[in-house]
Amino acid sequence: MSLLHIVSLFILPAFLNGQTTTAPPPLCAQCTPSQITLLSGSIPVTVVGPVNGTGCFKMNLKCVADELYTPFMQLNGNIGGPPPSGNTVIVQLACMNKQWFYLNSYVITKAQCQQALF
Repeated sequence: MSLLHIVSLFILPAFLNGQTTTAPPPLCAQCTPSQITLLSGSIPVTVVGPVNGTGCFKMNLKCVADELYTPFMQLNGNIGGPPPSGNTVIVQLACMNKQWFYLNSYVITKAQCQQALF
């Protein structure tokens, strides 16, 4: 069977009948903020995003401590976030395989923030 024959038998009739197929988004664009449980800490965790970076979702978790305090973010109860910048700490998560990852290594499902006076 020639390519022209296949096109005329299968593809052309579907096109003429208005049938189209839409490809699903890539697995790296199928994460939602609701996949992260924001646990109660001494300061709240806020979510920024997700945003579409080159076709894949990224999302930031952010904690802002009170003046003179230092924030700390804990992920999944046992993974420390990055060091703060002033009174703010931001963790960037990347969507891969329908899950949020930190540092491309850790699947993240929970986040909590604390602050301490130093």
